[in-house]
Order: sequence, then C-alpha cells, then structure tokens
Amino acid sequence: MKKEILKKQFLAIDLTKVVLSLFVVQIHCFNLLPASASPRFYSSLYDFCRILFSQGICRLAVPTFFLISGYLFFRNLEVWNNQIYWEKVRKRWFSLLLPYIVWNLAAFMSLMFQEYVADIARGGSWQNFYSHL
Repeated sequence: MKKEILKKQFLAIDLTKVVLSLFVVQIHCFNLLPASASPRFYSSLYDFCRILFSQGICRLAVPTFFLISGYLFFRNLEVWNNQIYWEKVRKRWFSLLLPYIVWNLAAFMSLMFQEYVADIARGGSWQNFYSHL
C-alpha cells in the first residue's frame, strides 16, 4: 500500500517538474516577440494575459522547484545527525554543484570564443584575445 502511494507521489512530482520546466522556459521567452507582433484588436487583453502568465503565474516555478528539492532532500531522513546531513550535502555537490560549475564554465568559454571570432571578423588579430578576459 505504501509503495503505491510513493509511486503516485513520485509520478505527481515528475509531472509537476515538467510543467514547472515549461514555466521557466516561458519566463525566459517573455520578450522574444516584438510588441508589433501582438494582435492589434486584442492588444490590451493580449498584453494583460501575456504579462499575467509569464511574469506572474510562471514566476512560481523556481520557488516550487526549491520546495520540492527541500522535500526530497529530507524525505527519508529518520535520524538527524551531522554525519547523515553532510553525506547528503556531499552527494548533492557531485549531482548539482559540479555540473552547474562545468556548464557555466562552458558557457563562459563559448562567449569568449564568440568574442574572439567576432574580433577576428572585424579585422583584429588573435593577440587581442587576452584583452577580452
């Protein structure tokens, strides 16, 4: 019986994560279309719905991810002690923080390479690459 409840609970969490991920994408795509692309007749209604959804409802995604992560972090904790807590933190270091750092370094290097290529295209030389750092 308890296994069925846990299975349904994890299914609900997984579905919630999918919806919240779409909300985060919507937040980042808020200003992709220029204002002139909005429908003329329903401009005010369109803007109201767009702002309400993208900058209102979708903004709940990040705090909800935070709450779900906190729940899952402490879900199986039966006894509270520093050893168990730091073991959980160590596991999160390798599953969350390390990939976060790697992806940010990759993005930084990509932006630096783009600047380098743009500088070369403008007639600069490879020696100016270090001036971007």
